[in-house]
Amino acid sequence: GRIEAALELRKRLASDAPWMLDWQLDYARRLAATGRNAEARAWLIQELDRPVERTTYERESLQTALAEQFRASGDWDALLKRAEAWM
Repeated sequence: GRIEAALELRKRLASDAPWMLDWQLDYARRLAATGRNAEARAWLIQELDRPVERTTYERESLQTALAEQFRASGDWDALLKRAEAWM
């Protein structure tokens, strides 16, 4: 329905403008809000791994959002693994 259409629009916007950090974070948040936590984490990981130049602020914002996803789902092992890679 409408939620699916809205998510698809958000995904298209975020995909078409990878430099728009707020759109990346918004799409991940909306996925998580609809119970699609694995998809939200995958999106954030994809954005962190994307070969584009990001400022420190942008990278840390994506990392924080991903860490929040891991914390919310209680996936402490995945959080630890990612945090170690960021160090």
